[in-house]
Amino acid sequence: MTHLVNKLLIARVLANNHHTNIDNIEVQTSDVKLSSTNGENFCSDIYVAKVTYKLNGNDLQSSFIVKIMRPEIAEIGTNEEQMFTRVLPTMEGFFNRLRNAKIKLYPRCFLTEKVDGHEFYVLEDLNTMGYFCADRIRGLDEAHARLLMQKIGQFHAASLMYEKKFPEIVNSLGKSHFANGATDVVAEAIAFGGMEYVANMIETWAGYEQLSSKIRSLSARFNDKVKKVVDPQNSVVNVITHGDLWINNVLFRNEADTKHPIDVLFVDFQN
Repeated sequence: MTHLVNKLLIARVLANNHHTNIDNIEVQTSDVKLSSTNGENFCSDIYVAKVTYKLNGNDLQSSFIVKIMRPEIAEIGTNEEQMFTRVLPTMEGFFNRLRNAKIKLYPRCFLTEKVDGHEFYVLEDLNTMGYFCADRIRGLDEAHARLLMQKIGQFHAASLMYEKKFPEIVNSLGKSHFANGATDVVAEAIAFGGMEYVANMIETWAGYEQLSSKIRSLSARFNDKVKKVVDPQNSVVNVITHGDLWINNVLFRNEADTKHPIDVLFVDFQN
């Protein structure tokens, strides 16, 4: 896959980053390697590209994230290109003008391409700015969870403004993965496999054993119920949701001394 990230593509990315002509960029070296967190991503392969280059005679270096969608996911189609190129930049701009403050929602996307059946994105390397992915085994403490809920609230608020101005674009976004119920292998595993796992676990909790049968009985009615829940026609107010908000799809930044969270950004907008 690394052959997709050649010097010409890197030069285009750097030109976009610096808002300059590509002729002003001279790529010296490039090192593209799989990210150490690549195994945590189920729909794409994540690479880190470290480059040295000259800009108007000055020696510089930079780092980018290259996200290459797996072919079977790219073939199905996702919302990601639309979100990165049209929706998110405008949402962020709306909200920042309204609040008169600089609020960042997502990593900047410098380039999106579809080449030979491969769909890929070149993004800011948030790790160089102090952002990190939390441990999905340990989970979040209350402070990080509160900050995440505040930020997703800002995300939803900005999307309300976006929907008023660009309803046709919002309508073109793919609907919930569960709009037709759990009808594919992934959705079935998440929904029915998840319910069975929880039911089995609750059976071992003294005093709560009876709840396991209630959870299992929900399986037969799950599709009808979830279709109603995610149908925007049944809601007075609709927003653009992240679609897959879990610990692997958010990056936090903490204060260096106290480790108290001060910001969180969203990644992965396929859904």
